[in-house]
Amino acid sequence: MLLGFASDLLLKLYFLYFFTQIFPSLSLTVRRLRDAGKPWSWIFISLVPFIGGIWLIVLLAQPTVAALPI
Repeated sequence: MLLGFASDLLLKLYFLYFFTQIFPSLSLTVRRLRDAGKPWSWIFISLVPFIGGIWLIVLLAQPTVAALPI
């Protein structure tokens, strides 16, 4: 009985952590894409099977596009 309670508690904590990390990770990914000079909609490239996740990692690893001097 105690083991079942502990596993339920850990499962609930896991889901709570997972759902609280969705928005920060999305915002950081969008910010990094914008720094690389891509529009935010490129985040959906990860939905393409097999190559999409790899392509997104390559896009996130691109150097930052320098801002225009004022």
